[in-house]
Amino acid sequence: MICAFCTHAFEEYFHNDFQPVVLTTNHLQHLLIFPILLYTSYSLYSQQFLRQVSSVFIFSVIGTFLNVLLTGILLKYIYDGLSNSLITIPQCMVFASLISVVDPLAVVTVFRGVDEVQGNFFLPFGAALFGYGVAMELFEAANALAVYGQDDSITMSSF
Repeated sequence: MICAFCTHAFEEYFHNDFQPVVLTTNHLQHLLIFPILLYTSYSLYSQQFLRQVSSVFIFSVIGTFLNVLLTGILLKYIYDGLSNSLITIPQCMVFASLISVVDPLAVVTVFRGVDEVQGNFFLPFGAALFGYGVAMELFEAANALAVYGQDDSITMSSF
């Protein structure tokens, strides 16, 4: 209630020149998610992780890519079978990249609560961490395809 009162007073005081603060997904991602991932990723630097790095990359890159691809295609055919609406593959890939990622912070929380051997932590957390990055890049690519579609007038300078 005090915060609401202070916000209202602030808005009334600066009403004529008040410009609302617009937070986009990039702001939230850079301010909230990346520092947490950076802090937790420092725990990955060890000899046990370096021994498992090939498995981590296979699970994270190939696994996440296949997960997004198969989920997007399955969504496309299920949605087309249930309705006569036109949904494109890039739109399905955008949604699939959002729901296919494994949350690295959830993996950290589970392993911190279990107190298992530290060596068992590196494979799932490393795969989740790198898979998160792969899924974010797939989301950006699919989102660009879904927004711009088949328009041939778009050049590289527009990105």
